[in-house]
Amino acid sequence: MLGSLSDVRAQSWKGKHGSVLLLGSLSDVRAQSWKGKHGSVLLLGSVSDVRAQSRKGKHGSVLLLGSLSKVRTQSWRGKYCGALLLASLSFPIVAAGAAPTREIEIPKSAAFVTPEGAITVVGYNDMRDILEGIVPLFVAAHPNVRFALHLKGTRFAPAALAAGTSAFAPMGGELTPKQLEEYRAATGDDPLLFRVAHASLSPRALSGPLAIFVQRDNPLQSINLAQAARAFAGEALRWRELGATGAIADRPIHPYGLKPETVLGIFAQKNVLHGRAFGKQFVGLAQSTEVVERVAGDSLGIGFAAANRGSPSVRALALAAGRNEQPVAPTAENILAGRYPLDRFLLIYARRPLMPLAREFLRLVLSPEGQRVIAESPQGYLPLSAAELAAERAKVE
Repeated sequence: MLGSLSDVRAQSWKGKHGSVLLLGSLSDVRAQSWKGKHGSVLLLGSVSDVRAQSRKGKHGSVLLLGSLSKVRTQSWRGKYCGALLLASLSFPIVAAGAAPTREIEIPKSAAFVTPEGAITVVGYNDMRDILEGIVPLFVAAHPNVRFALHLKGTRFAPAALAAGTSAFAPMGGELTPKQLEEYRAATGDDPLLFRVAHASLSPRALSGPLAIFVQRDNPLQSINLAQAARAFAGEALRWRELGATGAIADRPIHPYGLKPETVLGIFAQKNVLHGRAFGKQFVGLAQSTEVVERVAGDSLGIGFAAANRGSPSVRALALAAGRNEQPVAPTAENILAGRYPLDRFLLIYARRPLMPLAREFLRLVLSPEGQRVIAESPQGYLPLSAAELAAERAKVE
């Protein structure tokens, strides 16, 4: 296989009956040999970080081509024969006489096409590992396509999509009201929105679900969203109004959270307060870590922040969507099951009408291979459920 990207390392694999030259096709391919009593192994990866190992065997040799963002595969070479194994894939791999590839018509005059013919994508910096894992899969099926990823942050994506200088827009949150207004003014329409992954509970990620924290020793274990809304709107003033008992019950509530103009502030105002304003007692801060620090130091504090910014000094409350519903903690199990009421998503926005390039890319992101790349992201982003995937795929088609 002959690679097409900027950094390719070629290595030879030698055995009793011949040798193999491996040319990587990605930005960083590492091939290694692992020799044993009976043979050796060679792995050829098809994604951004591949480590190949080989192991000798008695009866044949195996070449395995991987398909995921991090693949460790072993192949087995022996005395009598050689075999080629393909890891389970649903996209074509370009090899001698291999499965056919598909071409996508891309207008050369499109503003998102660079002078060198690459497809520009502007968007969220924390989706880089995901996109760099998915792009090689896409290129394997569509070898006429190249990408130029400009992932400096979510805030750069809406304007680039509206101007047509980005083919689609990977984002860590929904468009703000101001961004949506500007997009409508520029295009005369609303963009298409596709959920591609759940937010992460890992501190390595920039995007987490929204959680409501109290100090670790606070006796309150759970609240419903109506109670939370009253607390942050300044309508509930004493802890007993949130269901607390004991010494704290008649003490005042000290509400904290992200400033109203921040992504999480906008999310909380929409999904917790349902459009109501924050109360006069509310203290808005710039970062989730600041909210957690303030709540950790205030036994009467309650604050909303990203769930993945918690600390041992605070505790995330279990949340009930309604008064008569079961409170649910922000766990991966509950998020994947669709039970946690303040879940958030990684998104891809696209222009109307959906052009073939964006449609094909979204099909891949929402495929088992694309979701596997998401599940293996170092930031811990979570794949969509079967029901969520069905809903998003229906929008693509």
